[in-house]
Parts: sequence; structure tokens; C-alpha cells
Amino acid sequence: MQHIKFYYGLMSAAVVYFFYHFIFEHSTSVYIVFLALYMLFLMVVPFMRKITNANLVVTNIIFTSLYMIVLNQFFYNISLMTGIILLVVTSLIIFVAHMMYEDINTIYRLNKRIDDDEFIDHLTQLGNVKSLDKLVDDHFENDDTLSLLLIDIDSFKSYNDKHSYDSGDKIIRQMASLLKNYVPTGGHLFRNSGEEFAMIIPNLSFDKTVRLGEAIRNSVEYSKFHINEIDTVNATVSVGVGYKDTTGATKRDLLKEAEGALFEAKKLGQNRVMFAPIG
Repeated sequence: MQHIKFYYGLMSAAVVYFFYHFIFEHSTSVYIVFLALYMLFLMVVPFMRKITNANLVVTNIIFTSLYMIVLNQFFYNISLMTGIILLVVTSLIIFVAHMMYEDINTIYRLNKRIDDDEFIDHLTQLGNVKSLDKLVDDHFENDDTLSLLLIDIDSFKSYNDKHSYDSGDKIIRQMASLLKNYVPTGGHLFRNSGEEFAMIIPNLSFDKTVRLGEAIRNSVEYSKFHINEIDTVNATVSVGVGYKDTTGATKRDLLKEAEGALFEAKKLGQNRVMFAPIG
């Protein structure tokens, strides 16, 4: 966004330039002085701790005052009334330009948030189920094999019921951080919905996929998850493994296999990794 601020600064300078030209009919040399001082002004603004209308107006008053001092010293005298008009008008221009920038920046952030909402889970900042679906399509087109791990936090509802939904959100965020450490090169992690995560890994052997699932299950079992600044809880996950040769299967086959394996893991007591034999 810094380059956008710079462009808006130049736009403001252009407005002031035309104001000076049509109202005061200054010579070209005066505009060169104005542009030099204005560029200095633009370089100072980014170093402000907080850019507000008030400190921009104050900075503009200093800038305009310096400008008028230079004009008085090297070109011609400026009357008090002209000086007051310059201070008032340039301050108004700076004020309006900053308000316009803030409005445009707000609209930009809202539009970006809307775009992100389609593919990003905002609790964990992972891709969501739409992002997962799109990436699986891409991998089926470009890779030989594809592994899918569906990772579901066991008995998650009990954490919300016993503690709070805020505690549940904390566990989900911590789980996302833990799982990120196990994503192999080329792999991707998603939060499907609720307490379920998905990991997609292209071109990883079936044996390594199963071992990865077991490593994740084991790491979660022996980890502590903070529900507040003091208290921690234990958690476990069930993992369903899907593995397909992309030349002889479909995305639906991969998801169905992983979902079926996850269902079996839950059914058989949770805290386990389940998979269908190759074949």
C-alpha cells in the first residue's frame, strides 16, 4: 500500500499545483521549489507513528510556511492574506486527500476480506474447504499420486461444553500450529470445518503417508493445549488416510476413501490412524 500512498501524494500535489497556477499564476521556478519541498513532505509522512488528519495538517502548515519563506527570500513578497489563503486551502486539500485515501483503503480492505473469505479460514488462516477442493483438482491434473489425511479432533464438543467456545477456538488454533510442523515439502494444510483438518501431499508413497499420519497422531497425544493462560488439556486426533494414483482415480474416490477411513477410526475408539489397503 505504500506505493498507493505515494501516488495519492502526487495527486494532492497536482491539485495544489493547479490551484497555485490558476489563482496566483506563479512562474515555473516557483513550482520547482514547491515540488522539491513537497517531495520532502512525502518522505517525512511515512515516519509518523500514526498518520492522522491533525498531524498531517500540522505538517502541511510547516511545509507551506517554509514554502512561503523561500518565495519571500528568492522570488517576491507574499501578502499576509495570500499566506493565510495558502495555509487554509492547502490544509483543506491535505485533509480531503487523507479522508479519500482512508475511504479507499477501507474499501480495499473490505474487498480483500471478501475475497479471502472465499478461500481462507480466518480462525487459523489456513485454506478452507473451497481452497482444498481447488487444490485437489490441480494436483489430479499435474501429479502422479496424491495423499489425503483427514485429521479430526476427538470428542471436541466436550471441550466447548466443559470450558467454553473460546477455549475450543484456542485448541483449534494450537492444533493448526502443531500440524503445520508436519506438512512435507509440497504439501498443504487446510481446515475443512469445525474440528477437522485436511493435509494434501502430492507424490508421497503410501507407506510414508501412513507413517506421517501416525507421527501426527502420536505428537498430538503427547502435547498440551492451553485453554487459558494457566490451564492446559490433552487432546487426541483420529486420522483417515486416502491415497490414489491420479491417473486411475477421481477426486471423489480420494475423498471417499479418506472419509471412510476416518469414520472407521472414530468407530473403533478414536486416537488412531486408519487406511484402506492399496489395490
